[in-house]
Amino acid sequence: MNPIGVPDLLTNGQTARNVSRVSQDLARVSQELSSGLKSNLVEASGGDPTRLYSLERELRLNEVRQFSVSQAQGRSGVTQAALGQVQATVSEFGPPLLAAVSLNDANTANIIAGGARSAFSEMVSALNSRFGDRSLFAGAGTGAAALADADTILAEVGALVGGAADAAEALTLIDDYFNDPTGFAATGFLGSPIDAPDVRLDDGERISFAVRADAPEIRAALSSLAAVVVGAEGGFADDSKAERQLLLGAAGRRVIAATDQIINLRSGVGVAEERLDEAAVRVEAQESMLQQARSSIIARDPFEAATELTAVETQVQAIFSITARLSGLTLANFLR
Repeated sequence: MNPIGVPDLLTNGQTARNVSRVSQDLARVSQELSSGLKSNLVEASGGDPTRLYSLERELRLNEVRQFSVSQAQGRSGVTQAALGQVQATVSEFGPPLLAAVSLNDANTANIIAGGARSAFSEMVSALNSRFGDRSLFAGAGTGAAALADADTILAEVGALVGGAADAAEALTLIDDYFNDPTGFAATGFLGSPIDAPDVRLDDGERISFAVRADAPEIRAALSSLAAVVVGAEGGFADDSKAERQLLLGAAGRRVIAATDQIINLRSGVGVAEERLDEAAVRVEAQESMLQQARSSIIARDPFEAATELTAVETQVQAIFSITARLSGLTLANFLR
């Protein structure tokens, strides 16, 4: 007959194994209840996790696409805002200046033109806009400023028109500076002659919305406003009142034409913005679909997890209760 007393080694070992197993179950179910995910992914996927791994890969790729589209939306938004500022700046001078010159109101024309240098500086500042560490109007040269500072550009224009005989020749020389490869393209535009890369979407679609500061529409705006500056400040040989008014009238007409070109440029960016918005909706829908498919495999039902947790806790309590009773079982206690 086995003596009745302290549990033997076999009983201790069995109890320890039971405690270890139940403790592991308790930790597992608690983790699943808090995370909402099954802990054994291989078991959850029916022994073949290939589809699960494929879904995980697609989710990571979709995160990259979402980030790419989000960044592109940010850049296009700032680009649109900068072009809006350019449009607002040049539009302040067109109709009012042309109206004043048409009425032969030299004083009003001069007052309006007097703000052109400051406006030119604002326009250059807008075209040097950045999104994060990217210069938006510098083409592929995203790290560099798109344009030299306004005073530098206007100084070069002023040096050229200094030799002009009259308003007509001054206008020609301004055009030459902004169109000559050795003029604005060499010293005023500091970016790359290559466009910034297109945005690539998941279906192979490419979206381009980058605008360079040396684009014809931008150069037309800069050139027309520079002409207003020269008309206000003079600097050419025959900068008489009459010649200045001729120059301001021509500049006013150019500003109006340039404003229309900027509006068209903004329309193109707007189309790209709409396509980016549509792409954002698509990648978000893809994200939702992939998450649902993933959850169908690894999601832990909270009610089932809570029920299992209660059952495991009951087992823990039972084991410790039995252990406590066994530890106190002696011959003396048994005979009482």
